[in-house]
Amino acid sequence: MERPTSPVASALPSRGRIAAIVIAFLALALLVYGRSLGNDFVRWDDGLLIFENPAVRSFSLSSLRTIFTSYDPELYIPFTFLAYQFDYLIGGTHATVYHLHILLLHVMNALLVAWVLFLLWGRTVRATRGGIPALCGGLLFLVHPLHTEAVAWASAMKDVQSTFFFLASFITYIYYRCEQRKSLYWWSIGLFACGLLSKVMVATLPVALLLLNWRNSHLDRQTWLEKIPYFLLALMFGFVAVVGKSEAMGASDLVTTILMAAKSTIFYLQKFVLPFGLSVMYPWTQPVSISSPSFFVPLAVLLVIVAGVLATIRRTKDIAFGFFFFLVTLAPTFFVYAKGNDLYIASDRYAYIPSIGMILLVCLIVEALWLRIPTMPRSPKSPRNVFILGILGLIGFFGFLSYRQSRVWQNTEALFTHALTVQPRAFVAHMALGSLYLRQGKLAEAAEHLRHSIELRDHHKARTNLGHVYAKQGRWEDARREIDRARDIDPESVEPLLGLAILHTQAGRIDDALVSYDAVIAMQPRNAKAYLNKGSILLDQGRTAAAVAAFKEAIRIEPLFHQAHYNLGIAYTSQGRLDDAIAQYEETIRIAPEFRQAHLNLGVLYAKIGRLQDATEAFEAVLEIDPGNAAARSALEQLRRFPNE
Repeated sequence: MERPTSPVASALPSRGRIAAIVIAFLALALLVYGRSLGNDFVRWDDGLLIFENPAVRSFSLSSLRTIFTSYDPELYIPFTFLAYQFDYLIGGTHATVYHLHILLLHVMNALLVAWVLFLLWGRTVRATRGGIPALCGGLLFLVHPLHTEAVAWASAMKDVQSTFFFLASFITYIYYRCEQRKSLYWWSIGLFACGLLSKVMVATLPVALLLLNWRNSHLDRQTWLEKIPYFLLALMFGFVAVVGKSEAMGASDLVTTILMAAKSTIFYLQKFVLPFGLSVMYPWTQPVSISSPSFFVPLAVLLVIVAGVLATIRRTKDIAFGFFFFLVTLAPTFFVYAKGNDLYIASDRYAYIPSIGMILLVCLIVEALWLRIPTMPRSPKSPRNVFILGILGLIGFFGFLSYRQSRVWQNTEALFTHALTVQPRAFVAHMALGSLYLRQGKLAEAAEHLRHSIELRDHHKARTNLGHVYAKQGRWEDARREIDRARDIDPESVEPLLGLAILHTQAGRIDDALVSYDAVIAMQPRNAKAYLNKGSILLDQGRTAAAVAAFKEAIRIEPLFHQAHYNLGIAYTSQGRLDDAIAQYEETIRIAPEFRQAHLNLGVLYAKIGRLQDATEAFEAVLEIDPGNAAARSALEQLRRFPNE
């Protein structure tokens, strides 16, 4: 493949053609993913990261401090939280805004992929009818079913946004190498930093750039030296990532890691070529052993592929560049298979950046075939036109598969029901459905799925939730048995202890509940929920000073914990500290503007101290949230009837 001395020499298409390409990509994206814009949030991190996360509900110094000094709780992703804050300012907790944001980023990423491929091909692309391989690569990235999870899942913003900065940095570096403009070099480093602040998985960029230098025969001392800032950033953010992941990551030995890495790599290659049977999860519940065909076959196949790729280097570096780009950018996922005591083969979104390497190999095939097809006079049935139609047909078929897969993400129930059709032994899917039905009050369905989950994998979370189901059914002995079993399964987990405390509270065993909450706090001193619940019990007992201390500790741990601010407001009110109570209710509303009861309580206190206009506005805010609220309506009528009292 011929390479240009400068990408500028390979002039981009005219502005008109670029505009047409952008419009075509947007139109295709809307055709494939348009219906998914109406998808709801799913209870698979969306609550934790978005609609139940107070840090994204406001744009203030306090919220900025929170997102730049905390994890999610495992990943350090402050720029992703900034994106969520932006979406919340536009649409609150309406999922469509978040889905549209991700879709637009995905379209931009597809265009950037096409741009990268265009720059890599150089003059050769101009000879192939305006960059047919590059456009095909961009379109394939846009519609590939393996990317549906990243596009249709609101929590995957971090993957899509970090990829945007990864590609922008990669492209800027290419221009820097060709034009030797130092400003472009620093822009590339800055964009890389933005990518790391979105998700640390892009830390492999400096290695990808070294691969690019090797491909272009520019791997000299200067190219190594100029990577130092990239590697320093990667190491720094890598350390931050390891600290955040230390509790969530399970322990696995080197052999297990190698075997899982080989199996995962072959899995992604297979799904890239044959994108069928995709799921939100791929749990592995069998032993990991080199003697198992499930592991030694993928390892052997991977070694054969690597050997074959290395054998092509003498003839061309492009195949090795594409394959090792895939392997290098996939490498960070080799260390996240173990989550606690559970193993997962793969996650579709992890292939988002690595797939670019495979797309490059597809484009090599497209280019080779294109150049070998004989040209004919203008004829609709010319071999090249038939070839283009075949490519468009494949892209259309992949688009249809992505459209169908995007509907799987319609809501939580649809997502995990589909997961069970693909992976019938996915105990986590049963557990997620059980938790969903418990929340919805469908206790029989919840119990059924939780029992199925326990049959497949006796997990403390399933046992704890089953205990909550039994408690709601009034089966206290069964509930206690399940909670105790959950504690036996994982004595280090606080969830069963929290469940036991809640169970004691529901059964009226208040002293036992306080003992359980103290045990949770002893195990996990920064558990804000334990302090909140403990404070609520103390407040009910009339131990207001102790309750205030518990609520303050919860707020110290999580400054944006709106329920703790609200409860502290109630405690201050009972102590007659109305100004302090008002301040807490105001803070509650700042964090959670749709917290109806906080507006109502605030209105009552405003009225008590004579701030009648503020009281009126507070009660009107309640009616905006809940137009049928009788208490707010009655209070407003009294204020209007007796404005001076």
